[in-house]
Amino acid sequence: MAIKRGIRAKIFLLSATIILIPLMVLSLFVMGRTVTTAEKNHENYQQASMKKVGQAVETIMRELERASLFMIGDKDIRTYLSTGDKELLDDVYNTLIYLRNNSDYIKAIQIEGANGEVLANGSMPLNITRADRERADALNGKSFWGQDEDIYGERYLYLCRLLRDTENPSHHLGTAKLYLDSRGLSDYLRSEMEPSMNYVILDEEGRLLFNTGFPEEKGDILNYNNLLAGTGGCYRTEEQAKEDEYYLSPYGLAAGRWILCGVSGTGDVDSMISASLLLILGLSVSCFLVCAALALLVSQRILKPLSEVIRHMDTFGHQDFSTRIEVRGNDEAALVARHFNQMADQIQDLIQKVYEGTIRKKEAELKALQAQINPHFIYNTLFSVKCLVSLGENDTAERMLENFTAMLRTILGQKDEMISLQEELVILHQYFVVLQCKYGDEILLDVDIPEDLLKQRVLKFVLQPIVENSIFHGLEPAGSKGHVVVRAWERGARLYLSVEDDGAGMDCNRLKEVQGTIGSDNSTMVGINNTVKRIKLHFGAQYGVEISSEKDVGTKVVLILPSIKAEGQAAKGDGAY
Repeated sequence: MAIKRGIRAKIFLLSATIILIPLMVLSLFVMGRTVTTAEKNHENYQQASMKKVGQAVETIMRELERASLFMIGDKDIRTYLSTGDKELLDDVYNTLIYLRNNSDYIKAIQIEGANGEVLANGSMPLNITRADRERADALNGKSFWGQDEDIYGERYLYLCRLLRDTENPSHHLGTAKLYLDSRGLSDYLRSEMEPSMNYVILDEEGRLLFNTGFPEEKGDILNYNNLLAGTGGCYRTEEQAKEDEYYLSPYGLAAGRWILCGVSGTGDVDSMISASLLLILGLSVSCFLVCAALALLVSQRILKPLSEVIRHMDTFGHQDFSTRIEVRGNDEAALVARHFNQMADQIQDLIQKVYEGTIRKKEAELKALQAQINPHFIYNTLFSVKCLVSLGENDTAERMLENFTAMLRTILGQKDEMISLQEELVILHQYFVVLQCKYGDEILLDVDIPEDLLKQRVLKFVLQPIVENSIFHGLEPAGSKGHVVVRAWERGARLYLSVEDDGAGMDCNRLKEVQGTIGSDNSTMVGINNTVKRIKLHFGAQYGVEISSEKDVGTKVVLILPSIKAEGQAAKGDGAY
């Protein structure tokens, strides 16, 4: 007993020493990497987000720039400012109204002619000042950005430029001033920012021009020179109080030396880091305890029986599921051996059941989908016959039933799930003959398929649901008149079957809805939806359907299948699609 305890103690102490030191080093390393990675990830995310927002703000500012250039290019505005022709005044105001109403970010527009006459649209906190005119004259046609304050201290950003005659650049027509709608800009930024994110704009003198909610009493952290040096990046301020620390991501705006800066608190990142460190610490302690317990258990085992168990487990791990351990005795090693044998039996049985179950499930799904397609078609045909009988067109109904029964004989005569494309076209032709009993020659079917593709193997009944869909959802809403064209081509190891109609088509919203639900249980287009499911179940997720459509032009459905030769072998490789 003393010897056993001594060996067990030595194994435990050795295991603890070997495990504890690397575990402590690894834990410290992981903690350090966790802190660094969390901060870096947040900085990268805020930096990327800020780049997107900055580009959007510049786009908004360029929108005012384009509006000012539009005024220079507008003939009525140039003529009015040059001649003062009062007959053009309504057209000029209509142009200003158009520019303002056509933008979400123009608050007001003002033009002051060289003769001192003022044209304006929208409410302005401050008219064109002498400083504005002097700076616009000095820039000789280039625009500049500035900011005004109203009597309540609210700040407004504006673009100002000299209006020059495009036919005589030395002739100055006046000065234009366009105010940026700060509310529209704030609404946009709030829609883009994270809950803890605010945006500010500073000019080259460090004045706060725009703010979405950052406390102005803490504005001393927004040092202009520091922000300018850090433009394009993201960094964390180093303050004594945690509540005063922020992540700053400055972005230089093209409008002069202004800076757009994203400001977010550090609380979320610090909380995430603290939670991660606690988790790592807990896992480290748990790992040590588990390893210590395992060391105690190992010390109680006899090496030879364990080696035998390990050898059989290694054999089992190499997928030899028939291996079993010969059990000797009733000690712990024998118990492990018995459990191993039981586990091997259960896993082998489970693998067999799962494999067979998967095969049966796939076969059942294919049969269920096939069973859905045929009743869907039969229902539509019989409903058409009922309508013809109700209208007294008994002869037409009789012809439709005769052709329909001929088609069913053809379909039921095909026992295989895979048939040639030529046989599929025979089924499609018989179906179209049935339809002509109802529509006459108002609906035409054209087949444009190369002869060398007629022997390709395809799923039985794969074209009829698509053609049926084109007629009932495409041609019938457009007046039950038009063409359906069926084509086929081969590219690489894929076969493409297209069905195209010149019917009602779909608008963009309806097309996106159809594309998004095809192949799912939410689709309302039973025939085409089940066809897609059959294709994917038979050949895999890389095959299926593509749908394109244009309102009042038509719809095109392309089935993507593997290219399977007449002898039943698919072409090797999968060509680029």
